[in-house]
Amino acid sequence: MRIWSLAVIGVFSLMSVGCATAPTSNAPSSVNVAGEWKGVAAAGPTLPCHECFGRSGPVRLVLEQNGEDVTGTLVGSNYRGTINAKVTEKGINGSCMCTLRGVQSWSVSIEASIAGNDMVFRVSDASMNLSRKP
Repeated sequence: MRIWSLAVIGVFSLMSVGCATAPTSNAPSSVNVAGEWKGVAAAGPTLPCHECFGRSGPVRLVLEQNGEDVTGTLVGSNYRGTINAKVTEKGINGSCMCTLRGVQSWSVSIEASIAGNDMVFRVSDASMNLSRKP
């Protein structure tokens, strides 16, 4: 019985060592979103107010990145905003405190997918194709 107990303890000890050495990744994402992004919005964001809407036209997004934290500014035709987001493995997720026509501000969700120096940026119901010069 004693040999059986020692064998069981030995097996569980080896299993726990194997589990304890399993790799974990808490490292920040390698996605770099910092810089100036420019492009065109086919239609700007619409927000919950009467007669408030964004217009089609040029868009400029300037982002700063500190680890996984992202801040920045968004300027488009008839709208502007302040970005607060987090980097993900494929882009960013967060919010924009956006103002349309300088009338009133709303906090809306944003997300972006990034492939190299190309980004598809979504704010509210608008999708914008942006590029960054290396």
